[in-house]
Formats: sequence, C-alpha cells, structure tokens
Amino acid sequence: MFENDSCYRISWLLETLRADDDNGITPIGSVGFTAILDFLRYGLRPLELALVAAVVVVLIVVIIVAAVVVVVVVVVVVVVVVVVAVEVVVVVVLVGCSFLWFQLTLIVSFSLLLRNTLLLLLLLLVVVVVAAAVVVVVVVVVVVVVVVVVAVVVAVIVIVVVVVVVVVVVVVVVVVKVALVVVAVVVGGQGKVKVNCFPKAATTWHGRESNPQPPDLESDSPTLPRCPYNVENEK
Repeated sequence: MFENDSCYRISWLLETLRADDDNGITPIGSVGFTAILDFLRYGLRPLELALVAAVVVVLIVVIIVAAVVVVVVVVVVVVVVVVVAVEVVVVVVLVGCSFLWFQLTLIVSFSLLLRNTLLLLLLLLVVVVVAAAVVVVVVVVVVVVVVVVVAVVVAVIVIVVVVVVVVVVVVVVVVVKVALVVVAVVVGGQGKVKVNCFPKAATTWHGRESNPQPPDLESDSPTLPRCPYNVENEK
C-alpha cells in the first residue's frame, strides 16, 4: 500500500486529506481521522512512529507548560490588583477616620506588611510551578530519549540478526551445492574400465615367448586358465 519513500507516504496522506469526494466535500471528520490512523499504522516504520510519538509528547508538554505559565501570570496580576485595591481601601478608611501621624504610620506599616506577605506567597507559588514544569520537561525528555534509543537498538539487533541469518543460509547453500557438484563429478566420472588379462608386453604362454591373442575365456576347455579379473569391471 505504501512505498518505502517517506516523502511519498506523507504526500499520500496530504492528498488523501485534501481530496474531494463526489459532492466536493473535503474528508474532514471520520474520513480524515481514518486516513491519519491508516497512515500512522501502515505508513510509518517503527523508528519513525517512535519519533512522531516523541514529538507529539513534547508538543503536549509544551502546551501544558505554556498553559500553566499563563495561569500563573494571570493569578499574579489578579493578586497584585487585589493587593493594591485592598491597600487603597485600607488607607482611605483609616485616613478618613483619623488624621493623626501615628495612625498614618500604622496604616503605612500595615500596607507594607500585607503587600510583602502576598508578594512572598506569589514568589513561592511561581518557584513551585517553575520547578514542577522543569521536572516534567526533564522526565519527558528522558522518556523520549529512552524510547528513541530502545527503538534504534531494536532496529540494529533486527538488522544484525537478519544479516547473520542470510549469511548463514547463503554459506550453507553454497557448501551444499559444492558438495553436490563434487559428488556428481566423482560418481559420474567413473565408468566401465576394461581389464586386460593379457597385456601386450611379451609374456610366457604355455612355456613359449610370444604375444598371443587372448583365448576364449568362456570356453570349457580345462587347458585354458580363467582370467583372475572380470573382463568388464563396474566401478
């Protein structure tokens, strides 16, 4: 269904998502979601799928951290506004009740104490949120790195095993073929061998120096010796 080229597979996904049906409607919804699932199931190799999953996890973490930062900033702004409003109200009420310098000093001291306390609490909240975000990011990065390393190690092991199996099979096939060829040559090269009981060199036959023709070995004559070898020997 898919080619080995990643660009081709990504182009296929984009074309599938942009393709119109008979009514000119772009496949948004279940059709597009099915196309994306088919692409993730059949269009990606295991290592590519691991990298895509890592990218998705990183994007989710970034979105979560950004949302947390926005919430913290909004909370800080709201708290600062509330603190300032409370200080203004307190100052107005106390100044309206008394114009004594001592009372004004107490008002200022109380406002500073309240503001410093709230700011300290906000600072602690920001530190805690930032530390939690850093921990989450570090954990996600470690998980992604571990997933990628495991995927690479598994891919390397699979490749090595396949190569070793292929080499062993090729060596066994070559050895078997060579053995069959040697056996065929040895067995096929052996044929009928003529054994001459009477060589052409001068020999003594019945006490005479001669080179006679071989007698009829099949004769029943008692005066003729039989050949100690078979005339035709099948080796």
